[in-house]
Amino acid sequence: MIRTLLIPLGILATFIFGAATLMATAPTLSPEPVKPTPLTVRVIDAQPQTLTLTVTSQGTVKPLTESQLIPEVSGKIEWMSDSLVVGGFFTEGEELVRVESLDYETAVSRAEAALLRAEAELEHSKFELIRMRSLEERKLASRSNLENALRMYRVNTAAQLDAAANLKQAQENLKRTTLFAPFTGLVRAKSVDIGQFVSRGQPIATVYANSSVEVRLPVADRQLAFLNIPPTQRGELPLQSQPSVKLTANYAGQQLQWTGTIVRTEAEIDRYHEEQTVNTLLLTMAFLYDIFFVFGTCICLFDFFFAVFANFFIFFVITIPISIDIIEEFFLLIAF
Repeated sequence: MIRTLLIPLGILATFIFGAATLMATAPTLSPEPVKPTPLTVRVIDAQPQTLTLTVTSQGTVKPLTESQLIPEVSGKIEWMSDSLVVGGFFTEGEELVRVESLDYETAVSRAEAALLRAEAELEHSKFELIRMRSLEERKLASRSNLENALRMYRVNTAAQLDAAANLKQAQENLKRTTLFAPFTGLVRAKSVDIGQFVSRGQPIATVYANSSVEVRLPVADRQLAFLNIPPTQRGELPLQSQPSVKLTANYAGQQLQWTGTIVRTEAEIDRYHEEQTVNTLLLTMAFLYDIFFVFGTCICLFDFFFAVFANFFIFFVITIPISIDIIEEFFLLIAF
């Protein structure tokens, strides 16, 4: 029994003696004053002068006028201009597409015939109205006969107006079988070809004008003061408040330059980039949270295994002379 107690006490005394020896022989640090290092400073005299502040941005050139070529009537395409190809050039008023017009020519003929019939009926009802008024004045026709003649005259007048309107609509549809260029420009895209049936309102090509272009330039909020743009709700800038812009582009290995002006602003903040910044911040915070969570989990697992190992080491060193059965029970608890 005495031997069992002396071994742990001897080990403990050895560790205490070693720790005391390390503390007694530890080197002492003597503080030394830090010598300041001289800094080199360049000094110049400030001279007031006028500078032109430059704001740099980049954007995509877009045509100021761009529209889709859409037929107002349905039918089969029987002719297309050679200019109606991707990249093709056309002038204002040039004929581009022709839709088959046989049905619309027939509609015009029918409308003309209906108008002639309505005019004949109107002329007959007008003659009858005059005759009934003459007979009614001589007491040879009743009042009801005169009213019937007046009603027929009004009905035929309405029918003649309706026939005239139908004829005008038929003639207009016949004119719409030919599509003309609304402006001078180029063709961006084409979606139909000769012999294809197109419906009313179906886009057949995308065209744009080459007379003027616009560039959408994003500007940071902190740089707006350099441009001296007045705040406006309409977005349009007065002529005297339009800053000048120098546009530069590299094309075919050459640097080209144009000069323009800022004519309007969108009068709003770009919500897309703002949302992108917020989303990036949230993703960064979530990523950092995951890192800290994993790091903290690793520390907790390390503390757990270190504590188990330390307890096992002390238990094994101190209690191994007592009983082997207790050690086997300890291992069974860990495995479970």
